[in-house]
Parts: sequence; structure tokens; C-alpha cells
Amino acid sequence: MRVLFVGGTGFYLKALLHGIFEGPPVDLALRARIEARVRERGNAPEHEDLARADPRSAVRIHAHDTKRLVRALEVLEQTGRPLSEWQREWGWHGPGHSPATPPILGLDAPDRDLDRRIEARARDMIERDLAGEAARIRATCGFGPTAAQALGYAEALALADSRIERETCIGRISQRTRRFARRQRTWYRKVESATWLSSTLDLERALEVIGWPAPRTG
Repeated sequence: MRVLFVGGTGFYLKALLHGIFEGPPVDLALRARIEARVRERGNAPEHEDLARADPRSAVRIHAHDTKRLVRALEVLEQTGRPLSEWQREWGWHGPGHSPATPPILGLDAPDRDLDRRIEARARDMIERDLAGEAARIRATCGFGPTAAQALGYAEALALADSRIERETCIGRISQRTRRFARRQRTWYRKVESATWLSSTLDLERALEVIGWPAPRTG
């Protein structure tokens, strides 16, 4: 049986290939205290504290990424060891990992082309009433902490509440998505076994990399 894993975040791919690193168990009471502290002090001061104690994690985790910021602080306080030290034991080619890595393909695109696609996608989402969808979710089941941080929802809710204009909303979603795409590109570039192809996919080359037969023609 042949299986394709397509899309998703880099974490999902890494977990699929190598499993989850054995970090400390979740301490819900400690996490609740840290979450309350972040709400009270704000993300920026807590991120500065993290940068002093665990600069590697602080570089990787954006100050506004509350979920990951809280987790990094939680691990630090719980174990006395920075999260980055735990994660270094879980590299792409760490101890006990099989050297037989499945073929990995990456699609690349020039910045200008990528930015154009991102803006077109953001505009299409707004035209398809993302603001209305976000407002209905808020009015019914509501947003969980993770879902509330998803790209576009904060901006869509601001548009639904008439706090920003339509073009401003599209611009902010595009900007956040561009930043996210840059971070994803940097992350995936660390995957040494990946083969990168242009965004105009060369099907024959892709099939050759993953070891699948080329489609018959004629």
C-alpha cells in the first residue's frame, strides 16, 4: 500500500516520522497559573522572560503565540530545563531513529508569487463570508483557545463587528499569513532529506523521487 502525507504543519510530519519527544507530563495546575500570569502581565513581558532563560525557544516561538509560549514556560518551571534542550534530543536523525527516511517533497515558490497567492486566498475567504462564519461560531459554540489563534479569525471577527474595514481585514490576514509562510519555509528547510521542486510541479520528477511509476500516455 502506498500512502501520501500532504500538507499540515511541520510538527505533524516530524511526529509521523519520529514520534513525539518524551517531555515532561502536563501539569494542569501549573499551566493554569502560567496562563493567568500571561493574561495579567501580557505576552511581551513573559516572552522576554523566556528569551533570557531559553533563547532558542524564544526565537522559534512568536510572542503572540500564547499556547506555545505557555508550554515553554511550563516546561521550564516544571523541570528546570529549557524546552529547547528537551527538543534537541528529538532531532531528525537523533538516537534510535531509523536512517531510512521516506521520500519528502517540498514545493517552493518565489516570494512575489507566494504573496500574490496569499492575498488572493485571503480576499476569496472574505468574499465567501468568513466574517459571518466567525460571528456565527462565536455566537454558538464559541472559539477554544487554539481555534481563536487560527489565521484570519481575529481579523474576521473585527470585520464582523465593524471595527475594521474590508480591505484592512484582507491586508491583515495576508500579512499574518505571509509571516506564517516564511516561518514554515525556514522550518522545512531544516529537513535535509527533502527534495525541493518549483511550485509548477514537475509530475514526472515528483514520481521519480517518491518511487512511483509514471502515468501511461497514449
